[in-house]
Amino acid sequence: MNQMETILKRLNAVYQEKELSFDEIAQKTGYGKSTVHRYFTGEITKIPVDFIVAFAKITNTDPMWLIGYKEDKKNEAPTSESVLSQELFSLLLSVPEEKRKDVLEVLKATVKAMK
Repeated sequence: MNQMETILKRLNAVYQEKELSFDEIAQKTGYGKSTVHRYFTGEITKIPVDFIVAFAKITNTDPMWLIGYKEDKKNEAPTSESVLSQELFSLLLSVPEEKRKDVLEVLKATVKAMK
């Protein structure tokens, strides 16, 4: 399963679990109802980080779980580590998908060099 399939599967799982309507999601995230609907159906494949973070916030879900980088979907109280994780996540998602692995490799090399 690719990352977009994971995101769609998890967005829809939370949407159904929380029994939210697209109207409610649109109002609480500040996005239009039809845009929200297209995110959840996969019609729009480039879902903005801001939407994922806003949706995670209103559903008390970890945004890192929504995008497939964590196994536990429960969002815990923010810590300096989780804030940093969200910042790194936002930066990573701003990079085109085909280049993300390259960015991760550079980050790994940088961390290794700093040890």
